[in-house]
Amino acid sequence: MFNPLIVKSACALVLASALSACGGGSATANVNTDPDTGETTITVTPGTGANNGGSGSGNTSGTDAGNTDGGDSGSTDSSNSGNTGGVDAGNSGDTGSGNTGGSDTGNTGGTESGNTGGSDAGTIGGGESDGVDSNDSDNNDSSDAGNTDNNDAGSSDGNASDNTDSGDSDSTDSVETTAPDSGYAAWDAGQTYNGGDRVSYAGAVYEAKWWTQGDVPADNTGDGKVWKLIEGEATGAQPTEENDTDAGADESATGNQDQNGEENTVTDSGSRPEGMVVGTYFVEWGVYGRNYHVMDMPAEKLTHVLYGFIPICGPNDSLQQANASGYSALVQQCAGKQDYEVTIHDKYAALEKSYPGDKWDDEIKGNFGQLIKLKQQQPHLKVLPSIGGWTLSDPFFHLATDDNKRAVFVNSVANFLRTYRFFDGVDIDWEFPGGRGANANLGSQADYEAYADLMRDLRAMLDNLETELGKELELSSAIGTSPVMVAAANYGRAHQYMDYIFAMTYDYYGAWSGVLGHQTALNNYSYNTNNGFYAASVLDSLTAQNVPANKIVMGVAAYGRGWKNVSGGQPEWPFSGTGNGAAKGTWEDGVLDYKDIVTNYLGGTTGNGINGFSYFYDSEAEAPYLWNYSTGTLITYDNPRSIKAKAEFVKNRGLAGLFSWEIDADNGDITNAMVEGLSQ
Repeated sequence: MFNPLIVKSACALVLASALSACGGGSATANVNTDPDTGETTITVTPGTGANNGGSGSGNTSGTDAGNTDGGDSGSTDSSNSGNTGGVDAGNSGDTGSGNTGGSDTGNTGGTESGNTGGSDAGTIGGGESDGVDSNDSDNNDSSDAGNTDNNDAGSSDGNASDNTDSGDSDSTDSVETTAPDSGYAAWDAGQTYNGGDRVSYAGAVYEAKWWTQGDVPADNTGDGKVWKLIEGEATGAQPTEENDTDAGADESATGNQDQNGEENTVTDSGSRPEGMVVGTYFVEWGVYGRNYHVMDMPAEKLTHVLYGFIPICGPNDSLQQANASGYSALVQQCAGKQDYEVTIHDKYAALEKSYPGDKWDDEIKGNFGQLIKLKQQQPHLKVLPSIGGWTLSDPFFHLATDDNKRAVFVNSVANFLRTYRFFDGVDIDWEFPGGRGANANLGSQADYEAYADLMRDLRAMLDNLETELGKELELSSAIGTSPVMVAAANYGRAHQYMDYIFAMTYDYYGAWSGVLGHQTALNNYSYNTNNGFYAASVLDSLTAQNVPANKIVMGVAAYGRGWKNVSGGQPEWPFSGTGNGAAKGTWEDGVLDYKDIVTNYLGGTTGNGINGFSYFYDSEAEAPYLWNYSTGTLITYDNPRSIKAKAEFVKNRGLAGLFSWEIDADNGDITNAMVEGLSQ
């Protein structure tokens, strides 16, 4: 799980030696592709090395933190004074953190591991330094830099192009594209545009939300799409069906399918499923390089938004080592506070950034001000601050086991909720009780009961505060989901105090190790080399502690993980091979935004792969993957088909719902698939 920094989504660094001990398995596969339909049939024969359960002990910090958010650390926006330098630095720890790692180690890193390197390294927070946010010119204090790397310089990074539908570029000449009175150049299909760029098209003015090329403005406006209508009316070549999110792609039998002929399609559903959780994480630093803002969220489709992240003052070696600038910013924010009190990390992003409609003397602007307005528009929406994360979890290990320190923390959370009354409770992202987090020196058996004690004290505080604030307040927690991680905390006692457990069922595999597997598969599969490294296993682990299924929210990944230079793979079967490094990512190597995958590797939501990649779907695991045999590049991810399979599992087994990490990586497909799958 990701300003300076942070990555959240999930994660895991596991000692390479621990994982290699697991063995990659030597399963063989026969693959047949129908040239007319594109349907791929896979028959897997497990080899002697498959399913050995692995013996990896459980990594701990590793250099590759397995950060899924790489670090969109939210650079500080050098043109805006007051920006604390993207304080979220280092917080990675996303809720996804969890599984991965040696066979038992379970998920160690957290998607958002707080990776400081990433391709955008250099900013205060982690991988994505994001350079300057050119749109925020109201603050002139360049000394606020905080961010040393301008690789992302305000633009959204070409890789993350996020165009909802690579095929929506047809009909570029079907309508008049000039608007002589607009003052903006006419849209050009061959031109690339970055977030904030404006164009004229068919008499109207549009603004790009992120990097785009070839997407017709009139056909690509609305939730999850790249253009925003600024002036005039959207006219031109429109999709023939209202709910078609990929109008340019052929959704007939030639679209991508699994071996059973089921297509990977999704509709633009706008109705929330009754009584089910549809949640997502919104990261503080997303307003910088990702250029994703609160009002970009399709809130009408969501029930819960988890705001990442809120840090805790006090000892934090993980952040200090991963991101010195982010640590300095946190120390500054903690001036005058006691250790173990919560605070804001990036004050500029959270409270000061100006948006249309803000007044100069508004006390609360920024993300918090926008969330207040969003809740006014969508009163059903629950918004919770997520405290902790990958590199911001160190204080939990000290406070949870000490009555006095725990009391300081709980009281400070109460004061935080009194100050920012739009929040509807609190989410705890402690990565992880028992250890296997960013700090290899932290974690003990004492965490088992300390976790439950912390939930008990928070629940008592929230119950008292409900009367004062006049509303119900929820308590939730993001957790690592490997069997070993679930066993490290007393969820059997803690759940009585909690509304929901957000199970980070992703990051089971990644480029921190050469062992190949599906990073977010629903089901076990014959060539899986690590016991319990699949999403459905978390239900067994938690129900073994008598946790009610209706408190468990299953995670989906709005990102993929990739390996490069895979050796030993077959033309249509990579999993017999071994990865040798992280594939080029969107914000950091090894991690790719879903919208980047769709645009640059898949060829549209229903594509069969482009640029040398071929699409496959494993219906045993319920997991898609893209494989480029010539370059040895493998990408494993979630898509509408796999998300709908998770939704079916959730409904059949009585779970509470689904959530995603993280919303800015979605082009609309992920959220729509959650809603559609849970509604059917």
